Amino acid sequence: MNKKMPNELLSVIVPVYNIQPFVERSIASILEQTYENLEIILVNDGSTDGSEELCRKYAELDSRVKLISQENQGVTAARKAAVKMASGTYMAFVDGDDYIDKDLLQQMMDHRDSFDLVIAHWMRDSENGTRRCFDKLTPGAYRTQEEMDFILDHMINASLPGGLVNLKSGIASYLWNKLYRADFAKEIYAQISETIRGGEDMVFTYLYLLKCRSVLITDICGYHYRVRSNSIAHSTNRGCEIIRRECDLYDNVAPAFMAHPRCKTLMPQLKLKLSARMARTPVKMGFPPEAQLELKTYLFPFINLLDGKRIALYGAGMIGKHYWRQIHRLDACSVVLWVDEDWRTFQREGLEVTEVEALGGVAFDFLVIAALEEEQAVKIRSELVLQEIPESKILWRAPLEL
Repeated sequence: MNKKMPNELLSVIVPVYNIQPFVERSIASILEQTYENLEIILVNDGSTDGSEELCRKYAELDSRVKLISQENQGVTAARKAAVKMASGTYMAFVDGDDYIDKDLLQQMMDHRDSFDLVIAHWMRDSENGTRRCFDKLTPGAYRTQEEMDFILDHMINASLPGGLVNLKSGIASYLWNKLYRADFAKEIYAQISETIRGGEDMVFTYLYLLKCRSVLITDICGYHYRVRSNSIAHSTNRGCEIIRRECDLYDNVAPAFMAHPRCKTLMPQLKLKLSARMARTPVKMGFPPEAQLELKTYLFPFINLLDGKRIALYGAGMIGKHYWRQIHRLDACSVVLWVDEDWRTFQREGLEVTEVEALGGVAFDFLVIAALEEEQAVKIRSELVLQEIPESKILWRAPLEL
């Protein structure tokens, strides 16, 4: 940005819990920022490994550093305490085991202009090396109502609506690659329950985006996210906790989504996001491969491509059942007929499946073949064409796997 902007106070919030080997570098990287008008709030969340002593040392060395010490209550309570205390006009977050390049905050503040949210790229540092990561939406300024509608329609799943369900976030829900308006952040965090023990970053990000009137996606890159195999985010055998977290996320976000004018595009994104996360729970719990296979989820590959269309569904096996459930839950299109060669078996299971011949007596826009392999789909397509089903109406794509 070319115009000179005031040197406003920026509050930087850093939760700390038993990260003694990393926290010193994290704090130092913030103190060394070229943007100096900072308020750095460290929240020691009941550390027992010496992290608190390091935080206290920096609070004594630099007047910009404030320290909150509390009994262990989880990262949500830690961030809420800091947000409540913050006095800056803008707000940023840094996790205590990560670090930032010395000009990151200066660049973010230089680009803030009148935007409600500024988003940057980030570096993913792991034992396998470092790689640059970024959101899937095109960098640029989003200011008009049409542009902000586009943000909301694609923020959770970049391909929705109007594309394949690839479950790639349009805007990652991480807190730490963004610059926020402090007044918005305080209002949102006041709504978030302290009982959420993990995943409140998603609740915050989604609710914050609902409030935004403008968003700037930049190619700035200076945040280093450290991947640690023993971190809370990467620990295993926490199946019940994972499921509770997804329920918390839904309960805290869904009411606002359902009340929003863009509800019809927000809710399908949220449901698919949570379905994908919960489908990975068996892996996180260490289930054997055969159990994971049994729990594999196949996604209907035409979500929102067939919005409002009447479809006939061919196939009531595993793939067909997955498709049927997803179509009915997402309310994207309507199944006017479900057919299968072995329809009597599926009717005995209580499914509303009928014979293939019934296709001739029902009006539909498209017929979707629920088959895993292309070879099988080609065979079914040939048989349907012989029954005088227009080939232009017959659709097949390989199901997407979670």
